Amino acid sequence: MINRFNILPLLFVALMLISGCEKDPVKPEDPQQTDKSSIDFNVNGVNFTMILVEHGSFVKGEMTQYLYHTPVILTKDYYIGEYEVTQELWEAVMGAESNPSVFKGGNLPVNNISWNDCNAFINKLNEITGKSFRLPTECEWEFAARGGNNLEPYTFSGSNDVDEVAWYKDNSDNQVHAVGGKKANALKLYDMTGNAIEWVQDPMIEGYYKTDTLVDPNPTADNPQFRVLKGGCYYLEHGKYEYLSVSAHFAEVPTTRDNPLGFRLALTK
Repeated sequence: MINRFNILPLLFVALMLISGCEKDPVKPEDPQQTDKSSIDFNVNGVNFTMILVEHGSFVKGEMTQYLYHTPVILTKDYYIGEYEVTQELWEAVMGAESNPSVFKGGNLPVNNISWNDCNAFINKLNEITGKSFRLPTECEWEFAARGGNNLEPYTFSGSNDVDEVAWYKDNSDNQVHAVGGKKANALKLYDMTGNAIEWVQDPMIEGYYKTDTLVDPNPTADNPQFRVLKGGCYYLEHGKYEYLSVSAHFAEVPTTRDNPLGFRLALTK
């Protein structure tokens, strides 16, 4: 079953530290940094951290009865953002006047952005840093949300208690909140349940996961009608916890902008 995430209402159809030198505003990872469990970046004075996710395997969809329960093997390590992309980082990359967010605040996740907007940001970020940031695939996102090889047996990212880890309808006051305000999961990733719902790379292809095992799944489609969103958001209701589970996915037209829509970065190791 395909879920289409349409904000009003939900429609289910199946989410170098600036040194003062203008010539070198970006500090990529420190070559002296020996702990590669994370990499720190600084873009025009704004810091952000990417967390290492080591390759492994899991059963996709097992936290919800509505999806196929498909064994997935990821053979490559990758990095994923500690937080959802903040408005502070968005403005550092795209300019202060470019912030499309409805809920404003530097430490709030950028919101009200389309899948196409995410990729425009990523292209500009890659020009600045010389790196190859991207959106995570759906399976990369879900594996990270489960704690990677820790494989936390939780419905939500980091806990079975949704209030511990998520901003959702019962506690959010119907808006996004500053990143990192709830408990992290085992990989030290925050807000992978609730807050802004997150675009991922994948097109929505019905039946794609109806198979025995997938290795490094990365579905593609020419001009797909929908792109996938993960993680649920701040206005999902109490009692509809399955919509907030790490397995749940939604879909929306890639040009859609709406209040809860945000994203998180990935980077191939």
